[in-house]
Amino acid sequence: MTPLQGSWVEPRPTALLVLADGTVIEGFGIGALGEASGEVCFNTAMTG
Repeated sequence: MTPLQGSWVEPRPTALLVLADGTVIEGFGIGALGEASGEVCFNTAMTG
């Protein structure tokens, strides 16, 4: 096995998170392929 054969990785689809203020965050998609839109809600409250 050559080094290239052992280091090949299946390319992952890219993903973009576009915020209302125009900020664009790049990342890697997971799950099904396609487009989606919706809300993202963050809760920073501590629970215990």
